[in-house]
Amino acid sequence: MTGYRVKALSKLIEADCLKGFDGVTQRTSKENCNTLKFDLSEFKKGIQ
Repeated sequence: MTGYRVKALSKLIEADCLKGFDGVTQRTSKENCNTLKFDLSEFKKGIQ
């Protein structure tokens, strides 16, 4: 195809855990996000 271009690409990953995610899981996830150059990585308390 010609005449088209991608202007933006978004990534969203959401996960819930009733007991919450332990520190090791949070740290590993944040390190992976940094490696993959994600703009944001955060954990919220409780299930939304």
